[in-house]
Amino acid sequence: MATFTGMPCEIVISILQELCNIRLLLPSLLTCRHVYSCFKENPGVAAEILQRQMPPAIIPYSIAVLEASRPSPRNQTIVHKLLETLYTHLLSSPNVSILCLSGF
Repeated sequence: MATFTGMPCEIVISILQELCNIRLLLPSLLTCRHVYSCFKENPGVAAEILQRQMPPAIIPYSIAVLEASRPSPRNQTIVHKLLETLYTHLLSSPNVSILCLSGF
């Protein structure tokens, strides 16, 4: 008889990707070591869940918050430039969805 801990990581990751809310990810990861180790091999699952939850208009702000939350000397200039771009764009146009972030 097959057990959950015997499932390939690809299947476990597919299950995690179907979570409807990022708040469900942590309890899922704490269920057993196998789920957690599969997640560690594929940490992009959290970003996929968040992308499905967020309206496209706030994604630029989410990126700015993410980058600002993990500062390092090499990112500092980029983060300041991104925040300045977002601020300037917000003042000139309330439609954030047309903002181009390809330079970041």
